Amino acid sequence: MAMSKKMMCMLAVAAAIFITTARAYAADIFWSNPLGGTWNNPANWNPSRVPGASDNVFITLSGSYTVTLDVDAFITGLTVGGAGSTPTLLLNSRSLTLNGASAWNSGGIAGPGIIASSGSFNITRGAIQFLSFNAIINNAGTLTLSSTDFRAGTGAIINNMVGGIVALEDGAFSSTISIGGVATLNNAGRVVKADSAGTATWGVRFNNTGGSIEVQAGTLRFPGGGASTGGTFTVASGATLDFSGGAMHVFSGSYTGATAGAVTLNLQIDPSGVEFNFPAPGFNWFNGSITGPGPGILTNSGSFNLMQLCEYYFPLHLA
Repeated sequence: MAMSKKMMCMLAVAAAIFITTARAYAADIFWSNPLGGTWNNPANWNPSRVPGASDNVFITLSGSYTVTLDVDAFITGLTVGGAGSTPTLLLNSRSLTLNGASAWNSGGIAGPGIIASSGSFNITRGAIQFLSFNAIINNAGTLTLSSTDFRAGTGAIINNMVGGIVALEDGAFSSTISIGGVATLNNAGRVVKADSAGTATWGVRFNNTGGSIEVQAGTLRFPGGGASTGGTFTVASGATLDFSGGAMHVFSGSYTGATAGAVTLNLQIDPSGVEFNFPAPGFNWFNGSITGPGPGILTNSGSFNLMQLCEYYFPLHLA
């Protein structure tokens, strides 16, 4: 049966009204309870409704309080903390999905639970941020660390997914809370130091799980140790990638890239062995040490350049 022109017009008008209403309903939603409380209670928000998928959420009320995520939530953007505001977002074994622009200015994010971000997630400069108690951030967008005092521990994890970017700015500094288990950054995407010739330090345990590390300018330091299974290192001329100055890094798998700049190592070769396959101008090892628990074999299939004071210890074998 053919649909009449009148009916088609009515349906088109109804669809337009629905779309317009949905768009109008998207809003900035602000936490309003200075005593803290649960996410899924409309009375804790201004305006008085639970945030939805199209909303930007601001937990920026002055004071110290805890917002407990008591449902799995989907929103556009999240802002935590600010001037005079040190809230704690307790994930409470729930998940919070973000697909827009987010900023973590101050306060804490505590687990267990997951934040999944596919937009921008900025850990900003100017205050302290704590990531703790098995909280997990899954980054499929761009996570920028400019904070000079980001602290993580007690089993917290940042997973930089395939396609994700972790950008570390000059002066950025992360450290480990030395209680209750280490925190970890697992990189399957890209970790980039790009902005200028200063130094950024990722002091939390770092595992490169097939991702890339790109030092386009300045120095990028990883003093927290870790266990890496392969990946790509790119270090521009005049730049430095530094795996020394702290805990040991254990490497396995295969590595490639281009290191026109300097690489400093505090490296242990896994018993399964490691392959370096860096085409000319090759891998420029400037300083540090390589060892193995025995027998550890480092196989060079490309160009491997010993530039300055470099040490390797038996039972490591270079092949």
